[in-house]
This record gives sequence, structure tokens and C-alpha cells, in this order.
Amino acid sequence: MLLNMKMYRYYKQLRHPNIALLLGSHIDMETKEMFLLLEWLPGGCLFDVLVDKEFEICYLDVLTMALDVSRGMEYLHSQNIIHRDLKSHKLNMEFLLLDEEFRVKVTDFGTAKHLDLLTSAMTEVGTMGYMAPEVIEPPRPHGYDSKVDVFSYGVLLWEMYCRGREENTLKNIGFASYATKVKQGLRPKIPSDCPEEFCKLINACWEFDPVNRPTFTEIVKYLQYVIHLHRDEFEKEYGSDSLDLDSNEREDS
Repeated sequence: MLLNMKMYRYYKQLRHPNIALLLGSHIDMETKEMFLLLEWLPGGCLFDVLVDKEFEICYLDVLTMALDVSRGMEYLHSQNIIHRDLKSHKLNMEFLLLDEEFRVKVTDFGTAKHLDLLTSAMTEVGTMGYMAPEVIEPPRPHGYDSKVDVFSYGVLLWEMYCRGREENTLKNIGFASYATKVKQGLRPKIPSDCPEEFCKLINACWEFDPVNRPTFTEIVKYLQYVIHLHRDEFEKEYGSDSLDLDSNEREDS
């Protein structure tokens, strides 16, 4: 992971159960590259779990993973840091990793920026298919803000539920027409069996206008509400231990 020194100093201070813990670093004196040592996360990459059909993932699992990511991002934004490339994987880097209990942790802050370092002249970063349209066409005079992460999170929610059943149509759009196509309403197809409350959240997160997207604080509260809404059926189907979602809340406080 490549970080400039300012972002490295910010990352060193991050402490949250849904943010991969930075343990140390090493600078290669020959290449001047910085290598980071993160906590061991044996669950692997979220993307690999999502596409592996041998993993049985129920609706409660989807909600729990979505809540994990939203809590991590809520904390990141509370520290005035924007991730700018939130997604389930990259060719040679995993952005979302799972621990031994398969709880999701946000990692790789190579494209992250502290709000103090943002300018209206920010370069385009991110990945086609997950990127918010305002990253390509930043609003004037202040440029984009933390809501770019919420758009990416909306695509991630769709990916969690879909598990490869539908194609991410946003990946096939050319760079020049990306913002226009998104403004016209082009989005990946949400499966017809997606619960209404989860579909509502996806659509809210990938709204074209960032003002209309929820904050991660609102998303965390909404997902907690949805889980509690289904508490009886989840406990009946999976047992009361499956709803042990208070551990993060204790650590967050």
C-alpha cells in the first residue's frame, strides 16, 4: 500500500474494530516505497467470499457485513478521512478483509485523503463501476466530499446481495460518459428477490446528487433498525447468538 507521510500519520491514529489495525511500517531505502504491516485477518478478501458459491450467505449475513463496513466508514468520516476507493477487492490489494469471525474490516488507504488536504482540483481517483459521478465532474467551487464513499458503498451493498448474479453495468461505461450515464439513471440491476428495505438503502446510497445520499451515521442506524425489525425470525432461524451485534457498539463507545 502506498501512502504519503501525512496520510500515514493519520492512519497510525485510527482505532476501530472495523478498521484494519496498522501495526508498523518499513521503508525500502532503495525504492523509497513504504510497506505497511497490518493485523492478521485470516478470513481473507470479502470479494472472494462473495463469489465463492460454497459459502452460504443468508440475508442476516448480508446485513451484518453491511453494518460492519458502515461502522468502519462512519468512524473514518468522523476522523475527517475520505476513503475514495471503497470496494470489495482490487487486482493485487484487498480493500475489505474479514477476521476469524468473518467480521469485515476496511483497509487500504492508498487513495484516502484527509478533508484538510482536499481541494477543488483533486485528481480523479477510484474505480469505474464504484466511482461517484462527482469524482469525474467535481462540483464547483469546493469539489466533492465524503459522500463519494456513500455512492461506492451503495454499489458494494448491491454486490453483497447479488453475489455475481447480475452484471455491474457501471463498469462498462466509458470514462467520458460515466457521469452522464449515472445522471440518466443507469445502475446495476437489483435482483427482484431483494428485500424492500435493503433495496431502498441501495437506491438511497447511489443517488446521483450527493446531497440526497445518507451519511454513514444514518446508514448504521438504519441497518440496526432493519436487523431489529427481523429479530424474531432471525433468532428462530439462526439462534440468538447470531444477533450479537453489540460488541462493536461497546468498542465504539
